[in-house]
Amino acid sequence: DVVVALKDQPYEGHSLVNQRLRGLHQLTWAYPTDETVWEYSREYWLYQIMSWFTLFYEQQVRPALEAGAVVITDGWHFKHHARFRLAPDPELVRLADILFGRLPQPDLVLWLDTSAAIAAARKTGSSKPSEHGAFDTGSSSLDPARLVAYNGTVSDALAQILAHHSATVERVDHTISPADVLALIERVKTTRHD
Repeated sequence: DVVVALKDQPYEGHSLVNQRLRGLHQLTWAYPTDETVWEYSREYWLYQIMSWFTLFYEQQVRPALEAGAVVITDGWHFKHHARFRLAPDPELVRLADILFGRLPQPDLVLWLDTSAAIAAARKTGSSKPSEHGAFDTGSSSLDPARLVAYNGTVSDALAQILAHHSATVERVDHTISPADVLALIERVKTTRHD
């Protein structure tokens, strides 16, 4: 079986778990665009993001894995980890490396290889200051050039993380088909069991 676990889909299971996951998701990613989130410490955001990923794994991913399913998520922690790698505080970077490293890690990462410029164009009108590097600039600027520059820097940090990751990392583009994804999963499963 293949189970797709998405961050913004309705969660199955206990209604209180549902409520907690939705609340964490709302606080972490669905905040209003006019909220000056960069005024909260990066430590706060690190623990907030870790709380969501930890509970999501425990309640949605792990039970499916224990039932023998292959679980596909629409993103794990890597982009967020890369953003913390840009922090000017080496101790915070070290803490982020430790905490993100404690999350269960995937066997396969499909890295959708999209240029920062294309990604920025897709976000036109729907981006938030944090996606423009507000934690670095301390401003609510939605300047498209800043969106491209910041996401290019994040992409570089992401490349460094994935270059040293234990998972099989496949760079793919938007043309990958579901059949191709399933073939990659089967190849990794076979390799892991040999």
